Amino acid sequence: MRIAVLGATGRTGALLVDSALRRGHSVNALARDRAQLTGRPDIRAVIGDARARETLTELLQGAQAVISTLGPRGRDHTLQTTVATTLVDAMTESGVHRFIGVSVAGLDVPGDHKGNRDKVIGALVRTLARGAARDRAGEFTAWQNSDRAWTLVRVPRLVDGPTTQGSTSTPTPHRGAPPCTALHWRTSWSTSPWTADSTPKHRSLETATHEPDDAQSAEVGSRCRRRE
Repeated sequence: MRIAVLGATGRTGALLVDSALRRGHSVNALARDRAQLTGRPDIRAVIGDARARETLTELLQGAQAVISTLGPRGRDHTLQTTVATTLVDAMTESGVHRFIGVSVAGLDVPGDHKGNRDKVIGALVRTLARGAARDRAGEFTAWQNSDRAWTLVRVPRLVDGPTTQGSTSTPTPHRGAPPCTALHWRTSWSTSPWTADSTPKHRSLETATHEPDDAQSAEVGSRCRRRE
């Protein structure tokens, strides 16, 4: 599989790219500065701005799936919404259906059943980082209104440390969306992650790069839930 990666030179993105390559996948990696990808003949580098349609169209060439680990960029509180909106159009034009993105735990989506601690965290995020919170909500809306198969992984905090393995699913049904694949994430986290999905039917995906066979497929509920 060829995977297009946004945020490929960040801490999370770099680990994801290396993981994909180890598993035999090909990678199109987006960077703002060519120097960030110097000495990486094993990937196809695309240099440009993630908000630019022409850049995303080039990034998607030959790709079967897209993964974004883009984080905040200074005081730009429209980045995630702009990228999501532009990427939906670029994916539609290019015929790419699958998207997985790293979002934040403070994002609330319809159907959530969060505990009190998570509700407090979400309220703090919306109060102390209003611009960023609105941006993440706009990103969610862009994907929710699309016809792509998408997953947003709402991680509380990514930390350096030994790899852990787990899976969770919180599908958000969207009429007319194609079947999608839930994320089976291998990383380190401080608390259980949540995901928001385009449809309630999906299969596990190891580090968003390994698709299991049908025997490993599993149905999950249509409401958001937290991994036990």
